[in-house]
Amino acid sequence: MYEGLNSPSIHTPHSLQEYGQTAIRYPNVQIWAGGTNIMTRPNAYPSRNTDSEIVYLNNIEELKKVARNDRMIEVGSTVTLGSILKNHGTDIPDILRDNIRSIGSSLFTDRATIGGSIAASNPMTSLPGTLITLGATAEVRTVKKKNVKSKWIPLYLMLNESKDGKMTLPPRSLITRVRISLLSSDYSYFRQEGSYVDDPENTVAVAFTASSSQDTLINPHLAITFPTKGIIYSKDLDNILMQQHFPVSEEEFSQLLQIIYTFINSVTQDITSLQKKRLDNVMEDMVNMINSNVLSPSAIDTL
Repeated sequence: MYEGLNSPSIHTPHSLQEYGQTAIRYPNVQIWAGGTNIMTRPNAYPSRNTDSEIVYLNNIEELKKVARNDRMIEVGSTVTLGSILKNHGTDIPDILRDNIRSIGSSLFTDRATIGGSIAASNPMTSLPGTLITLGATAEVRTVKKKNVKSKWIPLYLMLNESKDGKMTLPPRSLITRVRISLLSSDYSYFRQEGSYVDDPENTVAVAFTASSSQDTLINPHLAITFPTKGIIYSKDLDNILMQQHFPVSEEEFSQLLQIIYTFINSVTQDITSLQKKRLDNVMEDMVNMINSNVLSPSAIDTL
């Protein structure tokens, strides 16, 4: 142990009401659920600099609930990714299932929570981008003065407000539930190249959903995630994709890639040459999938 260690106080509320009381009393409280975010930071507990209050959420049963109907699934924020895959793998959209499987072994997914995956200031997984393409919303409880306000926020707004490719919650906020649409799309695509664990600097992940109308896309959503640099998502890029007519030629594909890199450069100009090569290959694979389905409409499959 460190000499002169500053040990934080650990609070263990058993309800959201108790959590609210603690958060009101301690403005700088840190949230602890699975611990995969805090414990990977340079000043993680134990540390000489650790003197803030910590709230441990796993005793709050309200945050462990999962409910679903024909249109959506609602997941409590402390439900682990491993639990979602094990107990609800047949219910969730294919790209979400593929995304969780790509993250790594159960050593990580059995601790990482869906709320923590979204709220982490640096992407711990590519999950937020995938959830954005699925139109997911999160219930966010925010402490304001001596009150706790609750509001449902689309995940893409948490990203766009930050302008740096990172998910950003309002100050003194907690994600309590996440709603994910179960409505099917004609196109559903997820692919990750590289490893978030072994080589995050060179990894890229792409998630995409859309419906189709002959040779055009309806409500397309494309999210590109670079682990150490952030998430690339924009409604403007979705609108550009909606204006494309498929199948696209090689020249049109090159022009589309140039447009995508314009959006990437507005967030980060530090992607590596390997990330660029991987992204080019993934985007070509995704566009080829759309092209082939437009040319053979009866063969449309969800990938």
